[in-house]
Amino acid sequence: MRSQAARVASVLLVVCSVGWLQAQTARPPVDRRSYVWFGELVALNESARTATIKSPIPTNVATYVDRFKTGDRLVLVWDMIGKKQADQVLALWNYDQVKDAKGGNTGFVLPIEFVAADAKSHTVTFNTRVPDGAVPTLKAARPGQWIRVEAPMEQPSQDATITSIQVAERPPASTTDR
Repeated sequence: MRSQAARVASVLLVVCSVGWLQAQTARPPVDRRSYVWFGELVALNESARTATIKSPIPTNVATYVDRFKTGDRLVLVWDMIGKKQADQVLALWNYDQVKDAKGGNTGFVLPIEFVAADAKSHTVTFNTRVPDGAVPTLKAARPGQWIRVEAPMEQPSQDATITSIQVAERPPASTTDR
């Protein structure tokens, strides 16, 4: 009787294990990697849960920012070349042109709403959605303070996914062209 119960238990264990393995392999892999970027807080719209942020752009980006207008949905690409944290923008892309492109929503990218750019001072100002948990931090911050933002590598929609926000010191100036 015991050997029959042990066989039944073994068979059930194998069947459950195979079912679990099949369920795990059927799921698409989840990219849990993240990265850090810095920006200067301009304003917080608490009711809309959006922050207006200003970030440096290099000379090459300053040459084409005039093609964007306030309200445009863009993808901001952070400059992580040779760095562990982004302190300036590498490129701005039209969201509709990259949303369906393979890899267009993965990497050091952030979906944003374009507000303005100043080619002379090499800055871009944008709006981005912030998580509920970040609102108190941003509410306590003053405009002009720098923030440190952690975001996942996967950005599946036109609204940014942000993991955390902290008030921070201005990062050291980037060594790339400004």
